[in-house]
Amino acid sequence: MKRVFCLFLSILLALGVSVCAFAAPDTEQAFVPVFRFVAASDTHVMDEGDFTTPRIGSMMSLAYRLAEEDTAYSKVDALLIAGDLTNAGTETEYDKFDKAVKAALRPETQFLGIAAKNHDGFHMSRTEERETIAAIT
Repeated sequence: MKRVFCLFLSILLALGVSVCAFAAPDTEQAFVPVFRFVAASDTHVMDEGDFTTPRIGSMMSLAYRLAEEDTAYSKVDALLIAGDLTNAGTETEYDKFDKAVKAALRPETQFLGIAAKNHDGFHMSRTEERETIAAIT
């Protein structure tokens, strides 16, 4: 799983840099492509006794604060959460996760969620799992 995740991030970064390179302005100044994202996993949002959901907001607040300290590029382009978004894949957990992410993200930040089947959808078919994730991304 770590290899697949690392491969995905490598491809994502390569595409981001490639897209930026093609969109480079035709000026004499050096263009430095930037793609800033937050990567996390295992948020495990729970139905009851949930202490994990507030961490999503805290994580993004820290990311935005650190980004704003960079005078050259102050945005966070994406949030990637790779697997175990929820603890049991229930509708309530997905709703809580969705609300927490939407409350934490600024309009310029894209959410990229990846469900990994075990906690996020062990009781669902792959199709149901994909539809559930697509509804919140």
